[in-house]
This record gives sequence, C-alpha cells and structure tokens, in this order.
Amino acid sequence: MTTTKKPHEEPQLVLITWRDACTYSGWRDKKTAYKETGPAHCLSVGWLLTNDKKQVTIFATRAHDPEDGDINSIISIPAAWVEKMEVLNVRSAKPIPVFFAGEGAARARRSLRRRGIEHAAELGGVRSWRRGLR
Repeated sequence: MTTTKKPHEEPQLVLITWRDACTYSGWRDKKTAYKETGPAHCLSVGWLLTNDKKQVTIFATRAHDPEDGDINSIISIPAAWVEKMEVLNVRSAKPIPVFFAGEGAARARRSLRRRGIEHAAELGGVRSWRRGLR
C-alpha cells in the first residue's frame, strides 16, 4: 500500500525504527564476531514523503513558506529494513520556549527586562518561561 501524498498536501511527521548495515574493522575470531556484530538499531524523525513496497522516504527540513516546496535532509530507507513507523501528533503538543543565545539574544533579554517582562532560562533542565510574550 502506497501512502505517498501529493506535494501540496500536509505531510505526516513520523518516527521510524529501523536497522542499518554496519561494518566492523579489525581482526576478530568467528565466535566474537558472531556475538558482537550485527545491524545498527536506528531511529529517524521526519516528514513522510513516500511509503511503498520498496522504500520509506522522509525529510527533516522544509521551507517555512507553504508556497515553497523545498525540502532538505532527505533519507530513503529500504522498506525491508523498517521495523516500525509511528505518526507523531505535533498538533496537540505544547510549544517549547526558545532559549536565547549569543550577544544579540543578550541584548534582547536586557531589552525585555527593561520593559518589565519576566524572563528566565535554565540550561540542563532545559526550562524556559517568558511572561507577556506570545
């Protein structure tokens, strides 16, 4: 069953669990090689471009402008290598605040404080909140 969408339709965001070929260099005896080698276990996230008997193709980057159909970071995975594919529901996800970085961001933070808008960010816990911004 092919679930390829037309270019103007909104693509689904998916998480793909799949196996990839691996190579191992160096000398090993056969028993060790049998126990320690095998395909790599991979996870990939992207917008679904094609899904058919031969392959699953996703892309990780797309132009923000809906009129611009440009995409980037494209990967095609042989269908036989795919173990599982899940649709990610991003519509119901809560927005994640953006952490300001760099000198330009430091000026923006100072400007926000001067205007009385609270701003805090904590790396490590990756928590950030800004009151009064939307």
